[in-house]
Amino acid sequence: MPYIENALRIALTRGIVTSSCLIQLLKATQARIKDDSTPLGKVGSVMVEILGDGLRLKARVLPSTLDAIIQVCLQRLVRTKGKDESEMELVLVK
Repeated sequence: MPYIENALRIALTRGIVTSSCLIQLLKATQARIKDDSTPLGKVGSVMVEILGDGLRLKARVLPSTLDAIIQVCLQRLVRTKGKDESEMELVLVK
C-alpha cells in the first residue's frame, strides 16, 4: 500500500487526474480496508492532504486535479456490506 500512496501523491501533484479515476481508485482500494475506523483509508487521506497542500499553495496541483479531488470529497461515498465481508463495496450516492 505505501507504493500506491507515493504513486498517488506524484500523480495528483504533477498530472491531470479526473474524478472518475479517483472514484475507481477508492473503490479498488476499499476492499483492502478491514475496519471502519478509516472509512476511506490511506488513499482518501492522501487525497485530502494533497487538496490541503494545493489550496495552501504548498504544492503545485493543477486546477483540474483540484477540481476532481473536491468533487470526490463532496460526493457521498457509502460502504455497503453483502452476504460476507469480502463483498463490501463502495457505492457513490448522488
